[in-house]
Amino acid sequence: MERNFELEIQSSLNSTGEQVHPSNNPSVARCCEAYNARYKVVLAMREHAVTARAEARQAYREAMPPLSSPQNISDFVACVAHAILIEAVSGSDGARLLSAAQTAHRVKTLRPTAAF
Repeated sequence: MERNFELEIQSSLNSTGEQVHPSNNPSVARCCEAYNARYKVVLAMREHAVTARAEARQAYREAMPPLSSPQNISDFVACVAHAILIEAVSGSDGARLLSAAQTAHRVKTLRPTAAF
């Protein structure tokens, strides 16, 4: 039985009538939006849901921020954690990505001007 893995972003309206994403982190929202968009496009091409999910996972990872600043590192970690929760990234891949973030953080802490 095929499960539907689309991560449909449920928007709501704030007090000014603007749509807002349920995540407080814009990077996580951007990653989810990239996932949803790619998933929908691939399904529209009449591809199998498994293919759509694989493509969407790749889009999520491509939308993650570069490990180039303390804020980006923090946002990257948030994206990875969210991806693990929604199964857009496997646990082992998530561990590898978090290790990369930890290494980038250490380098930035030791050499604040280090560029990646």
